[in-house]
Amino acid sequence: MSYTPFSSISVPVVAAEPASQRVRLAKESRKGQLEGHSAKRLANDYPLIVHSHLCWDWVWQRPQQFMSRLSQRHRVLFVETLCPDESLVAPLAQLRRSERWPNLTRLRLQFPSSRWSNGEWVDKERRRLVKETLKGPLRGQFRRSVQWFYDPMTVTAFAGQLGEVANVYDCMDELAQFKGAPPGIRDREA
Repeated sequence: MSYTPFSSISVPVVAAEPASQRVRLAKESRKGQLEGHSAKRLANDYPLIVHSHLCWDWVWQRPQQFMSRLSQRHRVLFVETLCPDESLVAPLAQLRRSERWPNLTRLRLQFPSSRWSNGEWVDKERRRLVKETLKGPLRGQFRRSVQWFYDPMTVTAFAGQLGEVANVYDCMDELAQFKGAPPGIRDREA
């Protein structure tokens, strides 16, 4: 198995909380009318920015299991990186929304094969693309977020860079042991 991100296939999953419930809670919160459980729930309603080495549609594993559930209470930006493409001359970023998880947005990044081995350039471009997305189409939706890392190669590009309130590194595999693991991954995992 290679560390390089994979192409996507569809996998069936569970449904998220109805959007009408989230809208009602948000309106009531603005009016200051929430009490008890609902108020506690909104107090813990922070967004998540997830950096994953596995694409959402590839294989249903830990990132998808956790984030499908967490998206029932939190906005989730799931940042995934597709396989580098030899036909690209510049990085590509695409936003995708899911009907099954209305609180989950995927940001798909893809890089030119010719630049993929330049880790410093990839870090800089990843950060630029995510920041542009957060300032543009997702403006104001991911302030004071928790950054959640499955991909240790993204830590230097993002930790401490997005005004986050916390960082989580969920180590589901020792990726340095995978075939095709990038140089420096052992240090970033540590």
